[in-house]
Amino acid sequence: MRKNWLKKIIPLTLSAGIMVGVPAFTQPVLPVGIASVAEAAAPVQWNVGKDLAGWKFGGVWAYSGEPEVAADSAFGGSIRVGTDFTNNVNDSWSEVKLENGSVAEKPLAINGYNTLSFNLYFNPAAMTQGGFKLKLYAKATDEREVINACPDLDISQAKDAGNGMKCLPVQVNFAPADASVSYLCLSIVGSCTDYKGDLYVGQLKLSTEKVPDGYVDAKVAAKKQDKVQLGQLALPGRAALTDAKATPETAKLFAYLKGIAQSDKVLYGHQNELHKKVAKNLPGASDTEDMVGDHAAVMGLDSLALTGNELALTDDEKARGVTLSEKLAGIYIPAAKKGAILTMSMHLPNFAEVAKRPKINGKYDFSGYSPNNLEGSVVQRILPGGDLNEVYRAYLDMVAEFDGKLQAADVPLIFRPFHENNGSWFWWGASSCTPSEYKNIFRYTVEYLRDVKGLHNMLYAYSPGGLWWTRLTTCPGIRVMPLLM
Repeated sequence: MRKNWLKKIIPLTLSAGIMVGVPAFTQPVLPVGIASVAEAAAPVQWNVGKDLAGWKFGGVWAYSGEPEVAADSAFGGSIRVGTDFTNNVNDSWSEVKLENGSVAEKPLAINGYNTLSFNLYFNPAAMTQGGFKLKLYAKATDEREVINACPDLDISQAKDAGNGMKCLPVQVNFAPADASVSYLCLSIVGSCTDYKGDLYVGQLKLSTEKVPDGYVDAKVAAKKQDKVQLGQLALPGRAALTDAKATPETAKLFAYLKGIAQSDKVLYGHQNELHKKVAKNLPGASDTEDMVGDHAAVMGLDSLALTGNELALTDDEKARGVTLSEKLAGIYIPAAKKGAILTMSMHLPNFAEVAKRPKINGKYDFSGYSPNNLEGSVVQRILPGGDLNEVYRAYLDMVAEFDGKLQAADVPLIFRPFHENNGSWFWWGASSCTPSEYKNIFRYTVEYLRDVKGLHNMLYAYSPGGLWWTRLTTCPGIRVMPLLM
């Protein structure tokens, strides 16, 4: 492995639509044609024509009414779901759940499976707008979440099924898990649709399929490029920040980003660059280095690393009293000193769920993954006066402990709280949070970290999903910087 790799943080230019780095390796760095396949198990086929074969109505979310769920002989046997989404036409996520009650009594081992497939039958004449999404969710017997897949459905690919009906073959892929599930839920989600009529789920099967792992043949050789010199950028003479105490390095970063934004250059970014790898069999310190021989200019982190979900301590580190905050800072401060830009998002746990757990050594237990748990009206309860404010402050204290180490090392951080808020998959998303409530929790977060915790090395980024950056609005008194990673 090359030494002094931190000296090679990539500034990339956009040339003919291709991002390139250093000369190509003389040997291929990735095997071609790898596929992720579970150890095959006999398919589970649910014959739902005469009865529901263990499936049942499992409730709704953001849906008006109670759909009728019954076995039906149509289409060779199917689950008929009588729906009416007309009262939820403005909802991007209106969910009707089908649960498999059999696994609660007899858990189903899923280590031999990686695909759930079925045919979805619908009547296109029963809708004038919108479409459908899907959610497949499963928990193991120990309450671990082992499947959480939410693919969109492209109904334009549906084929005629007779009598005005359409058939859309659906295949949901998920990572095989060495677990037995006691909760299995398949949800049909209306997305801004006025569909009113029956939906049918047929040929429902759990199986093992060969799933491409995303690796492809390299078609373009990497080419070395010159570094972007500051003299090439139109840097502002003064970086106008709302934080009068912002550190000089933070102001310099803001000016640099404005200069890059007005140029024809682009900075390559990669999430979890130095502490998570896919290609563990390759020698580089990151997947980026394995691919192009360099490291990302922008390195994305998430607060999940501070709760043990994306970073772990070795036995030796635990014995020496090393904390996750110290370990993460120790990994990324050297990279920042060599020129890398650090950015952090927060996949916040559901604090209503956290509040119910017993504390560990007097501290809240933020482990696990629950930002997609939309229950508990969390947004309305984390502000001052709310019963979850103390829990949220404890979480921000954890983030502040990490960022305090960056500030002490004179390293700035682009902070992206409450990201992808225009979607409805997180508890701070559009279906759970009004625009005014969102501004309030964003403002409170900034003021707590800046004014209470004394952190002045942060640039705050408003970070919605998709191309919504073209419709940015800002909170009064807070300057936010759009940054899509």
